[in-house]
Amino acid sequence: MKKKMYLVSLMAITLVFALFIGFALENEMGPYGVEANTIFWSVKIISHLLLVAVSIYVITRKEITSNHVVLTIMTMVYQIVPLIFRLMIGGKDNPNYFLAGIVGLFATLLYVGGIFLLDATKKKKE
Repeated sequence: MKKKMYLVSLMAITLVFALFIGFALENEMGPYGVEANTIFWSVKIISHLLLVAVSIYVITRKEITSNHVVLTIMTMVYQIVPLIFRLMIGGKDNPNYFLAGIVGLFATLLYVGGIFLLDATKKKKE
């Protein structure tokens, strides 16, 4: 129970921090253009929904294993992706939409691959 509370509180702090950074930097490095805004907000919403879903998943588990901790850490690190997108597509002169798409795809594939790897190690232990 204590581990669960630590993980959930850590994820709540991460969500609040990610939301705060997103709104605090809105005027500093805001994406320029409709395409950039659409890409940025879709990535941001997906990453925040992912954090909320993992939080609910951890709360509903009876006991917390090391795989749950690794999943939590992976999800918290994934919260950096919207900031990377903002940096890549935020330029007025030369926004890198293609590079931002590649980085987003790579980060998502790494995240999904990590989930599959966690599932594979779980089955080996049983």
